[in-house]
Amino acid sequence: MFIALDKLHNQGIRKAIIAVPERSIGGSFANEPLTKFGFHWDWTVKPQWNLCNTPGIDDPRVAKSKVKAVGEFLASEDQILIATHATFRFAVEELGIEAFDDCLIAVDEFHHVSASPDNKLCAQLGALIARDKVHIVAMTGSYFRGGRRAGAVAGRRGEIRHSDLHLLRAAQRLRAHEVARARLLLLFRQLPRCHQGRARSRTEDHRPHPKRQCAG
Repeated sequence: MFIALDKLHNQGIRKAIIAVPERSIGGSFANEPLTKFGFHWDWTVKPQWNLCNTPGIDDPRVAKSKVKAVGEFLASEDQILIATHATFRFAVEELGIEAFDDCLIAVDEFHHVSASPDNKLCAQLGALIARDKVHIVAMTGSYFRGGRRAGAVAGRRGEIRHSDLHLLRAAQRLRAHEVARARLLLLFRQLPRCHQGRARSRTEDHRPHPKRQCAG
């Protein structure tokens, strides 16, 4: 969400398309009031553009309405669309890769995309990378696929630009902060009860402010 919003507002990207492997995961990208927590913009997806909530299975024989919806989204002024991997594949086949120029394509569960001749999504992403008109974000928590097939970006590492580490460093500092709190709580519980009230009155919670930028 944060990366997509920054690209939409600051990096010249006109659309963000989030592709997830199955419809149930689309709920992970529902509306979020991010400004409430210090971010610059809220994450807002209009109901008609969350295609994971649209009835019907993702099969080419019955998914024509979803592919049509992707085309309508690209022609609209709206900026964020959520769809399954399958819907995105069918849309690329129907509309062509040129239709996605100046878009961010964020692929969740990217470990499902392998450099296999049978993996259509991999071939489409390769064509999009070769055209060099889109930004692609690959998201996964499974760094090792468990198989022998290479990932979709094999052989294209020189074309990948690494994003900055501010978000990672912020997460690491927050984790260090939580560890410090846990240790403090453990020490606090070991104090005699008569001293716990005094210790509590002198203990403050120093969480990093969400608007404070991480140091390099």
